Order: sequence, then C-alpha cells, then structure tokens
Amino acid sequence: MTILKKPDYDNLNENGRRAVLESLSGHYTDFTFLDCRKFECFGLSTETAVYLNNGDEFVFVPGGRVVLGWNSISEGIDSRSARELLESFGFESVRTLHAYLAARMSPVRSADIPPMLVERVPREIGWHRVSPDDPEFSKNKVFRETLEKFINSKRNEKVIPKALRLRKKDGEITAELYKPVSYKELISSSAAAGFRLPTEDEWEYFCGGGCRTIWRWGDSFNYGYRLRYFGSNRSAGGNYDLEKPNQFGLRIANDPCCYEVLMDSEVLLKGGDGGKNIGAKLGPAAGYLPAATYYRCPEEKEAEPRYLEDIGSGGTCCRRIKRLDEAPLQKKLNALLKKKRSAKD
Repeated sequence: MTILKKPDYDNLNENGRRAVLESLSGHYTDFTFLDCRKFECFGLSTETAVYLNNGDEFVFVPGGRVVLGWNSISEGIDSRSARELLESFGFESVRTLHAYLAARMSPVRSADIPPMLVERVPREIGWHRVSPDDPEFSKNKVFRETLEKFINSKRNEKVIPKALRLRKKDGEITAELYKPVSYKELISSSAAAGFRLPTEDEWEYFCGGGCRTIWRWGDSFNYGYRLRYFGSNRSAGGNYDLEKPNQFGLRIANDPCCYEVLMDSEVLLKGGDGGKNIGAKLGPAAGYLPAATYYRCPEEKEAEPRYLEDIGSGGTCCRRIKRLDEAPLQKKLNALLKKKRSAKD
C-alpha cells in the first residue's frame, strides 16, 4: 500500500487521510499544518492539506502513475474555437491545425510522479523590495526622479524593465529593484533552502492532473470565462476564472504572459509565451493556448541561453517543491493507520 500515492491515497477515509496529512508536519518540521481542504476545478478534485513554510503556503500533492502529453483531440473542438484558431494561425483545415498543435505539445508518455509538498503560488525571480531611503535606491538619480514623477501621477504602477518597479495601493507606494539571477544560482539557492523546482512531468501533473485535452477543461475554449486580457471582464477586480486555485489548490497556468521555470527537463520554461500571442492581437483561444497544460513554446527554446544567464528576465517565476521520502514515511504512516484502526476497534 502506497498511502501517499493515488489510488491508495484517494481510498483513505476522512480520519485516516487527516492523520496522514497532519503527520507530514511532524516529519518535515519546517512545515506547519494549517488545515485540511478540498479543492475542485474543471471536474477534478483533491482532498488535501495546506501547510506554512516561512510565511509561504504549500499544499500536499499525492503522487501516482499518470499519462501526460497530447497528440490528438479527444473531445472534439467546437466550431467557434476552431474558427478562431484557424484564422489566428492562417490555416485552412482543422487537420492542418491539429498537426500544428501536436507539434507544439509535449509527447504522450506515462510518468511516475512522487508525492510532494508544492508551493501554491509561484514567486517572481530577481525582484526585492527596498525603502526609498536605502542607498541602493537613493543614490540612483534615475530612480529618484522616477519616484518623484510617480508620486504625482495617477498611475498605479511604473516599471523600468530589469531595474525598478514602483506600485501604488491605497496611498502607499512600494519600490522594488531588480538583481539578475542566473539559472544555476536559482537552482542552487532553492536546494540550499531544502527545495527544488519541478520537472516538466511534475509541472504538467500539477497543472492538468493527467487531463487528455488541449486545455485543462477541454478541447474547446470556454469563451464565458472571465479573463485578465480579453473582453469586458478585464476589470472584474481580479476575480478571473483561470486564476482561481486548481484541483490541487495551486495557482498555475493562469497568465500566458508569464513562464514557470523547470529543471531536469527538455524544456526550461512552461505555462506561457511571454504574451506574444496576446501582443499580436490574436483572440482568447490563441492567446491562452500557451497556457495549455502540454504546450511547449518553440520560440523560447532559442532564447534559453539568455535565460540561463538571467533567469529572472522576461516575466519568469518559479515554484518550489519538496519531494517526500516515501520509504521512511511509508513505515511511519502504516504504523499510524494501524494504530488508528486498533483504537477504533
């Protein structure tokens, strides 16, 4: 019995599952158990738990064997989605469109995913908050002048790419400076803190849970969703459908303008195209295609050397994970559940 992997994990009763989830914080003492929660999204659900690590939320994601990748439309794409994608990419037939999509998706394969504690919200890379009085800020004439103009403006954000970011909320202004971080430095600092970044297999599992469709919800785009970059719903106060927690409680693949950084994989970046399709004024289906679970952005493969030197450039973020040591945990958890059953009897 592999308690931390599907299907055995799903077969635990409520009390047994809670006991297992609470015990994880006893084994990994830098994680504090907060509570058990059930997350539901796009027809999938997981009963899991949320933990706190130095102020950041993590969630337990059960492991298991899963099929990943995409090479064929399983549900059938509706006429509106097909029409938009055909027009956006200049194709005349759905067959040609299908070949185009298949060439940009990861190959179909089976993968064994280990159980993990996964950071719920990815973090930006390279940006750090400073006070305007900090010498790093105050001695820079451009920064000072930019701040003075920003204070008297009606704008809520001002960005000097890869240098300065100012934000205004409820009358309070925050300043952030950018410091380049190499890919090697990012991996090293994550490891020093006891974490790693996900592989492509792990990321796709986090995103779609093994879905067999283009997007997590199906092969057709849902034009009723509230989206950040399209339609009259753009000012919906941030309550965007794709930015809600998914079936594992993760915020993932919700912004095509951003990428998540991977490790030990054929690709370095996942989850977007830097906003290229949106910037090209394509429609919502094409704009959010790079956020599809299995999508690989071919243009970014050519740009990888630049990202390796400065992985924080160009809208990247990272999600820390901790793979769980199954063998020692399994013995403890089996003993725990046996004790629970004996007490009940």
